[in-house]
Amino acid sequence: MRCARLLVSVIGILLVAAAALAGEPRGPAFGSNRYLATIDPVGKALDVDDYVADLIIAPRPDPNDKTKTTNTLPGDSGTLWCLEQTTEARETKTQAPFPMRFRPLALEWGAQVTSERGAKSMSATSFTLATALSTICRELDVDVVRGWNSGLPEYWGAVGHYTIAAIACQRAGAAKSKLRTLMTKNLERVSYTRATIEKGARAFKGLTKEPFIALADVPDYAWKGGARSGEQPNHFADMDKVVPEGDWEGETLLELCKDPKNVALDVWQEYYKLVKEPSKGILPFRVWQIFNAMTKYAKAKDVARFVAAAGVLAHYVGDACQPLHISYMYDGEPTEDGGKRGRGVHHGYEAVMFNAHVAELWDGIEAKLPKKKLAKVTTGRDAALLTIALMRETFDLIEPSEIVDAYAKGSDLWKKFHARTAKTMANGVTYLTHLWQSAWSIGHGETIAQKKLGTIDEERLTKICDDEKFLPSMRIGTIGEEL
Repeated sequence: MRCARLLVSVIGILLVAAAALAGEPRGPAFGSNRYLATIDPVGKALDVDDYVADLIIAPRPDPNDKTKTTNTLPGDSGTLWCLEQTTEARETKTQAPFPMRFRPLALEWGAQVTSERGAKSMSATSFTLATALSTICRELDVDVVRGWNSGLPEYWGAVGHYTIAAIACQRAGAAKSKLRTLMTKNLERVSYTRATIEKGARAFKGLTKEPFIALADVPDYAWKGGARSGEQPNHFADMDKVVPEGDWEGETLLELCKDPKNVALDVWQEYYKLVKEPSKGILPFRVWQIFNAMTKYAKAKDVARFVAAAGVLAHYVGDACQPLHISYMYDGEPTEDGGKRGRGVHHGYEAVMFNAHVAELWDGIEAKLPKKKLAKVTTGRDAALLTIALMRETFDLIEPSEIVDAYAKGSDLWKKFHARTAKTMANGVTYLTHLWQSAWSIGHGETIAQKKLGTIDEERLTKICDDEKFLPSMRIGTIGEEL
């Protein structure tokens, strides 16, 4: 197959195909979606009743040479057509542009050749026939399963993170403290009101296109989506793989970290090497990094950056109380044949389980907020240890294998896990407010003038988060520079 990067216009959007093609999609046409195609994958004529096309892609002038057009030819069948999503330029000329994104749209399977007699000669034009990938998936009865770490935008991704953050803002610090004043005034910068969150996924539709993203999901919607290449490992840590041999034989990372000295990057790197874990999540170290930054901002009386850091910290603490973010069974249990038992559980637990239960979830969290006293946090390292303690509590409440078992059996996940899920999220609220309070106290935040504790401008917060030097996203080999 000839591979060239080609562009076509479709309703004001660009398409890319891995073949020497260029065109403008038209359709449905002829009053139907069924077309006679003169070309199929093996060059044979097709019967009109055998194939369906959702798109007819008409040729257009070559973008590099307006005097030429490029028609589809035998051998182009199987070409994947993608939307080429244009992205806005960075705010400054010195910043690199955001990477281009390609959205799979349709699969080419044939063509329709038409002829037109001109004044001097007859010309032939080939129209590409393509079937939408959604149609293909429906006809084959298959589902698209997204990468486990791609930032799901439905229920935990938005509802879960924003619920934890909103409840935490209302409980930060003592009732009349300056921290409580600051966080309640900025609740709708960190998160959303309960009324908005209870609308579910529809409340956050198109959020990535908005000029401002509430801080608690900036790591998913703005950073992990492509703006920061090193962001993904910051959202998880698979701590339950058993070391197969050596001095740590039979132990998991969660067990190793009962000894505080093992909360160290070199130990984690060695563990990941022994269990052959390529993703190398560093969630507790990300919390360590952000806690240090919050303390610094409080000392500098930089209220805007403190709120920005506190807001994004809410996201990572939310990840720490999600059982499937801290397990190698994140999207099912690996099997010997390379498959997974319970594949799709990540989406089923995070998204489907919460459908139509948002109000119940909020009430459940508030009802289960723990009143226990947490360990004192005075350093970033303490913050990492506290995060691991939260992860351990999460495992104790809901073992990932139990979620996989229930999903594989087709059980009602909400009925089985909603109470314990509310409890682990309530733990997340308590641990988050404790981290906020600790950083604020170390930085003497209560000495900040009352007049500086107002609502931060959305544009100001967006500018802070768009700066890659603000809480830079690092991987296991480089985050030590930030600790």
